[in-house]
Amino acid sequence: MKNFDEWNVKKKILDIAERNILSFYEREIWWCSVGVNIGCESDGKGVDFMRPVLVLEKLNNDMFLGVSITSKIGFEKRFFHELQKNQNSFIQLSQLRVFDAKRLHRIFGRVSRSEFVQIKDEIKNILFPD
Repeated sequence: MKNFDEWNVKKKILDIAERNILSFYEREIWWCSVGVNIGCESDGKGVDFMRPVLVLEKLNNDMFLGVSITSKIGFEKRFFHELQKNQNSFIQLSQLRVFDAKRLHRIFGRVSRSEFVQIKDEIKNILFPD
């Protein structure tokens, strides 16, 4: 059973907290408090409900468009991109969403420019198929 009540407490703390991350950039992978979500949406784990998230587009200094990363590929393989440097790490292309920078905890890594372009192209193909 999902622990929505515990996440709600954590979310309230995140909301009122001062942002502790000075800056973040596209292509970076961050540990991010994504929380407890509904149905097939990606959940975070641990006391801070975190999972790695790739910053796709910095919208302003306080929010960004990102996608979560998982170690398990789903049955719809076209919705996943395997990271080149991290075996058993997959970008969940279908889990695109806006995140507030208050959810960011610490940087985890960065994808190469060429892989980043490939990931963005795959997302465009999902959102805008021919």
